[in-house]
Amino acid sequence: MVNPASGLCLSIDGDPENRTDVVTARCSSPPAQRWRFDAARGVLQSSADPDHCLDSRGAVDRGVGIWACDSVDGRNGQNLRFAVGTRGVIRPAVAPDHAVAPAGGDSLALAGRRGGRTGGGGRERSGRPAQTTRTPRRQTPATRGTPGR
Repeated sequence: MVNPASGLCLSIDGDPENRTDVVTARCSSPPAQRWRFDAARGVLQSSADPDHCLDSRGAVDRGVGIWACDSVDGRNGQNLRFAVGTRGVIRPAVAPDHAVAPAGGDSLALAGRRGGRTGGGGRERSGRPAQTTRTPRRQTPATRGTPGR
């Protein structure tokens, strides 16, 4: 996942285990920077450890991290669910009016909309497979062969 404004990637900051932060980092294509969107479950799975998914931490003021994907069907499963819009904006199920965004330094936040538009600068976006650091979204019959999807 690449932020088009900064050119930085979503990256797991340490070993892939529960509660590890996800930050922005210079794109260098390690598994910690590669993600796969599982549209059926609504989760972003880490390539560093496919058993871990992006985690909204259940609130908009705690940044983002990773958590065990098998928790998606549990009591706090909504914390792991995200939507990836047609423009690549990543929105958490716990706060669909927010999006994953840079928060200063290498940290990330779930920033809200301002004035009907998503504010807070460049959003993290999934990209087309033009570079190995970008993660394509899973194609469905509705999106297969459609430019920009």
